[in-house]
Amino acid sequence: QPDEKVTYKTNPPTSGNHNVNPADDGTYAPGATPAKENLVHTLEHGRIIIQYAPDTPPKQIGQLQSLVDEDSYHVVLIENNTRMPFAVAATGWTHLLGCEKFDDKAFDAIRAFRKRYTDQAPEAIP
Repeated sequence: QPDEKVTYKTNPPTSGNHNVNPADDGTYAPGATPAKENLVHTLEHGRIIIQYAPDTPPKQIGQLQSLVDEDSYHVVLIENNTRMPFAVAATGWTHLLGCEKFDDKAFDAIRAFRKRYTDQAPEAIP
């Protein structure tokens, strides 16, 4: 079902039923986050989704954008819209990295996560 709402086992979601249309790669403005069902399809295509809590200050969003700009291959940057319990998180197909603090350790962990899980999914889509 194209508009079916799905309940996922993780927050933010990492796999499961999803919308037929994947979300595009790139950065989405705060408030313009695609539906989780579209984002899960994006994960199935081997993308990494980096997401920050809705109350994140613009300076920290800018720092995440700089991290994305280091290597923007197959990455999505969004404001989280699932009430995740993290300050910042990264998801890949069936994998979740959740960071309670927004600090250098989180950035290093996201870099390592992205290196490990980009394109590690059932559908390899360029």
